[in-house]
Amino acid sequence: VVPQLAAEDKILWVQWGPYDFVKVPGSLIQATIKSAWHMVPWTERDYRKFQSHGIGNVSRPIPLGVETGLWKPLYRSHFPLLMESLGFSADKYNILMVGANQRRKYWEEQLEGVSLFRRTHPDVPIALYFHTTLEGECNLPLFIQEMKLEDVWRYPDQYVISQGGIDETKMVAMVNCADVVLNCGLEGFGLIQAQAQACGVPVITLEDSPGSEIVVFGVEVPIMALDYSSPLVKSIPNPISIASALEQIYQLKAKRSEKAVEHIRTHYSWDVVAEKWFALIAQLMEEREKYSMYQPSLNPSLVVQSRQVVEIQ
Repeated sequence: VVPQLAAEDKILWVQWGPYDFVKVPGSLIQATIKSAWHMVPWTERDYRKFQSHGIGNVSRPIPLGVETGLWKPLYRSHFPLLMESLGFSADKYNILMVGANQRRKYWEEQLEGVSLFRRTHPDVPIALYFHTTLEGECNLPLFIQEMKLEDVWRYPDQYVISQGGIDETKMVAMVNCADVVLNCGLEGFGLIQAQAQACGVPVITLEDSPGSEIVVFGVEVPIMALDYSSPLVKSIPNPISIASALEQIYQLKAKRSEKAVEHIRTHYSWDVVAEKWFALIAQLMEEREKYSMYQPSLNPSLVVQSRQVVEIQ
């Protein structure tokens, strides 16, 4: 009922969301997006995409935020036990993947890229840690077996994951232990990408995605094809390009980027995001008053006067 109430100006509705697909269904535009008083996208890419559909109620983007006081560069030498539990070591090429177990993330294609890199660089010892659940839409153990990555693959304790995962401070340490973060699915924002960049860690991301705005230290890989199996059409990353990206980042020898750290602090820290929300909320309240989007209370003195009987002769 929310779209209907909004259309009748009975509520002030602000929609905050990503353009998390290649093509947006027309029904979604009509029933949801156009009914909102303001559509607030997460990225500049989202802003342009929504505008391309002739939607006039799109505000400037407000992204997800990163707690930059927590997400920052740390020396991985300070976490020897964590490194060991992840299967990482200083003499290996340590690859980190983080994400939900969903088919639309195209993990099989990304793992194929890791496998291609390994086959073409047999002299490079790699370690792959995939922070996810084994149960879900994808059969990850089968993918790993098909790609012949069983001997280098580790994943989190599934009981710990089922009980809410691990503490965020440990996630920060985990990202800092990696040489590269691989995340090439078409995300609505790509939070792990922003978190990795906040630590100065290089990221492999997808072209024509929010990653092109978030990632300044890493490699963008092209789209191999589009998946039309669902109404929300998705981009499929190219495994060969992922293997090439892994090769490029391997040459960096675990280098970190201060530019990436500063980029996140400037554009995606929660303080910056909060200021954008404060400004938008002030604008919305002004519009609410200006356009009377609520029924004002009656003036008490006028109510009393209206109840008086006045005879006119």
